[in-house]
Amino acid sequence: MGLRDRVTDLLGWNQGTRALTAGDLFMTSEHPIEFYDVGGDNSLRVSAVFAAVGLIADALSSLTIDCFRKDGNRVRQINPPKWLDQPDDRISDFDWMHQAATSVLLRGNAFGLAFRDKWMRVTEVEWQHPSWVSVDEASQWLPIYNVRGKPMFSERTRPGGGVVHIPGFILPGSVQGLAPVTLFRHQFETARSALQTARDWYSERALPASVLSSKSKLPAGKAEEIQESIEISPGGLMVLDGTNWEWTPISISPADMLFLDAIEATANQIAAIYRVDPEDVGGKANSSLKYSTVEGNQRKLNVRTLLSWVRRFEQGLRPLMDDPTTDFLRFNLDDLARPDAMTRTKIETERLNNGTLRLEEARVGNGGDPLTDQQIAEWQAWYRGKQAAAPADLSDQIRAVLADINQKGD
Repeated sequence: MGLRDRVTDLLGWNQGTRALTAGDLFMTSEHPIEFYDVGGDNSLRVSAVFAAVGLIADALSSLTIDCFRKDGNRVRQINPPKWLDQPDDRISDFDWMHQAATSVLLRGNAFGLAFRDKWMRVTEVEWQHPSWVSVDEASQWLPIYNVRGKPMFSERTRPGGGVVHIPGFILPGSVQGLAPVTLFRHQFETARSALQTARDWYSERALPASVLSSKSKLPAGKAEEIQESIEISPGGLMVLDGTNWEWTPISISPADMLFLDAIEATANQIAAIYRVDPEDVGGKANSSLKYSTVEGNQRKLNVRTLLSWVRRFEQGLRPLMDDPTTDFLRFNLDDLARPDAMTRTKIETERLNNGTLRLEEARVGNGGDPLTDQQIAEWQAWYRGKQAAAPADLSDQIRAVLADINQKGD
């Protein structure tokens, strides 16, 4: 039994819990667990919310994390701590980060349990469902985190307290982040209502109300029989006895079709809430700020959307470092803005020439194996020979001509 299992057994958390299933998410289980539920409705079932949250969470989870140590005025890169290599042995590190990002984006907070070894070094971090955690901010000294009824403290305020807390948008006087699905509940409900209207419309095969009339006199009860057959199979094929039947559709007004505009409008609102492009979540772009390259669009996403979330996670995870006073971590946003091969080659060549990049670093960065000492020596000899054989640049030629002129003048 691992450390996490022993702790959860001690606290009694293994009783009455089970894993989430797809049936919980789509409310089809016999006893579903409420998952990011707002007013009995699931915000993730709104396509624009799912797209926006997925876009940001996927981007954050795709970033590599580098660790550094500050020693006086110098900063050097260090190996990551043990927990960062495998934060939770039940899932991948990508899914681990995705869980935390999804929690913050929907509920405004990510809560995790930090498990330490006998040397008080963090070994694992297990994210908790936000509904399992409540925060008592009325405490006289420090906020108390009640995790499934067990009082604990934040790792930020008390090392070893057990709770990792990454808040989203917070107000003065509070440590808890505000939940977007609660603040903008009406927008999410409007989106759900518009989608439900569209579903009802197309479930009737998009046929408007209509009148079926006969110029002949119908036998008693015939009209009721026909109406009942239409209600049983709306939009289906009907075979009617007799002649002189006339079907007159009651045309739907443009105002009645506004639910389609409402779907697009709410998608734009949700895009604004999460600061992503409307077209990424099913909305319509109304901005003139366009980029012609993928790199430009990615830079816009990094600056406008991801940077603030990255900083929250960097600061929220720092208390878990072996020495938080000197050690810190950074998400590498360059992973998402990688230039094309030709541009990358020009940049690396210039950096190799001015000494800001070593050959070994360039090879490893492009997926190659590090060079052996013999290969490095051979390359250096080749490079020195190339530099010696290279013609002088224009400035050297000009200086040589001027020196010759001055000498002749003397």
